[in-house]
Parts: sequence; C-alpha cells; structure tokens
Amino acid sequence: MDPADHRQLVSLLAADLAWLEDHSRRQAAAAREAGQLRLAAALVRNVVGPFLEGQANTPLHVAVVGGAGAGKSTVVNLLLSAPVAEANPQAGYTRHPTAYLPPSTPSGWSGHLGFLGPLRKLDQPARADLDEDVYQVRRVPESASNPLGDVVIWDCPDMTTWAASGYLPRLIEVAGLADVIVYVASDERYNDEVPTEFVHLLIRAGKAVVIVLTKMAEAQAPQLVEHFER
Repeated sequence: MDPADHRQLVSLLAADLAWLEDHSRRQAAAAREAGQLRLAAALVRNVVGPFLEGQANTPLHVAVVGGAGAGKSTVVNLLLSAPVAEANPQAGYTRHPTAYLPPSTPSGWSGHLGFLGPLRKLDQPARADLDEDVYQVRRVPESASNPLGDVVIWDCPDMTTWAASGYLPRLIEVAGLADVIVYVASDERYNDEVPTEFVHLLIRAGKAVVIVLTKMAEAQAPQLVEHFER
C-alpha cells in the first residue's frame, strides 16, 4: 500500500475516534469513556501511523504522569540528573507537556504527520503553566550526567479528572506516544480514583508502567506496594 494511503487511513481512523470522543463528552456519565477514546486516537496518530509508514525508530519516550501535587517535575529532574523541570508546590502548575532531550539526541521524531494531534510545538521556551494546546522541547545542559542515555523525558500535566478540562487531552496525547509511563503517587494521594483508573487504562493499552512513590515514610511502604500490586 502506498504511504499516502496509509496516512489517509490513519487520519480517517483518528477522526472517527475523535467524533466518538466528542459524542461521549456530551454525556456527563461517559467522561471516562471519552478519555479512553482519546487515548485510542493518540495511539493511532503516534504509534500506528509511524509504524505503517516504516519510519525510523524514535528515541525511547518516557512520560512522567500522576495526580496533583505528587512531585512529577521533581521525578523528571531526578531522571535527568539536572534541575531543568519547573518544580512548583502549587498543585496543577504544569499545564502542557514538555519534552527534555539529552544534548546529542536528534529531534526529528517530532516531524511526522499527525504527531501529538492538535498540540502545537512552541518555537520559544515558555513557563510550564502556559494553558494552551501546545508542547515544547528543551535540551538538557551539556553538564548533566545523562544517566538514561538516548531517552526523551516528558513532564506532563496532572491526571485528576476525566472531565474535558483543557490539559487532560494534552496529557493523554503524550501517554499515547510514550514507550514507558512513570506514574508518580504521593502518600496522601496514592489511592485517588481517577489517577488509579488512568494507570489501569495504560496497562490495558500495553504500556510499560513504572510506579514511583513519593513523600512516604518507610513504614508505609508495604501498604502502598500492596495497593499497586492489586
């Protein structure tokens, strides 16, 4: 099949899923199903499409996700061994995704048709609280030790509700792209219903999920580990 035919089929499938998502969002009881449809469309755009077109393997993409105030940006900085992500005590501060690249990692992977759907790449750095359908790409300083090698780390908005809030589709779009999901949970919010449902959805979609627990006392560890093993 011609690559142009692949692109057309992928575009049509993503558009059909978007229509179903919009239909679901018009029904208050179907917000979760709308989120599932959004993830399906993101997988079509960012995984199925590039595969069918025979595009070269991109660097490994790791998305750091979680509930409000869990410490996601702090974990991003830990993974990068550099204080590059804006860590802010205000819950919900990060409003759009940001990709952090090692100095030598190429960035051409963001150029394929349909990449991240409706999200627009910013030409200039912006604060993490810019609340628009955008994403940005930043280089990690040469001085950073880069312990993970050729890996792109994504700092993402909170997962707090299935409702059609502006930043939720941005998070789900990056989750569709990611090869590995790092889910960050704190001792206070580890059992929140919506983030837990989101983790289960990602696992069912075939994503590799790593759980990171923050702000907990050592004595709490067995209880929290048991919770996430269920």
